[in-house]
Amino acid sequence: MSFRRTALAVLCSALTFSAVASAALGGSGNYKVSAVAKVPLGTVDIKGGGKFTAEEEGDNWVFKTNLKDSLDVKERTEHAREHFEMGKHPKATLTIAKSALKLPEDKPVKGTVKGDLKLHGTSKPVTVTYKVSKKDGGYTIEEASFTFDYTQYIPKICRFAGTACVNPPIDVKVEKVAVVQK
Repeated sequence: MSFRRTALAVLCSALTFSAVASAALGGSGNYKVSAVAKVPLGTVDIKGGGKFTAEEEGDNWVFKTNLKDSLDVKERTEHAREHFEMGKHPKATLTIAKSALKLPEDKPVKGTVKGDLKLHGTSKPVTVTYKVSKKDGGYTIEEASFTFDYTQYIPKICRFAGTACVNPPIDVKVEKVAVVQK
């Protein structure tokens, strides 16, 4: 995501939002991403995150992030922007069908849902797990996460004659995001 679902995480978390029959819901929040790079002397954890928005679009929830502007993976940010060609492909989206989401009536609900992650101009399916609760006329995404293989979007990221490579799975996670009536 830009490692680990960069925007993906963001989008994935939004997927836990649900639709209310007559009222439009929307929200925004932060996501976290993590990945591991193999280096000659072991591994290096890559951690970071960014901001996302969630909006109802027809029969779907669409979670959006501008990776170019919001992704921050510390000292790896410039490498991520370069490899994911964020100047050319600045946005990532996660689209989830509203009908696929389980929403709570009173107690929090946990679920798994399929979504479509669009990154670097390519769309691939992802599975998102989530927990959502009902609060103050809307919902709160207590937690949501997904993992994706970034090599389905771009070639494997390696540096220094192939001795330092980022492992393909990237994890994306979202916590405590309010989704309310607009």
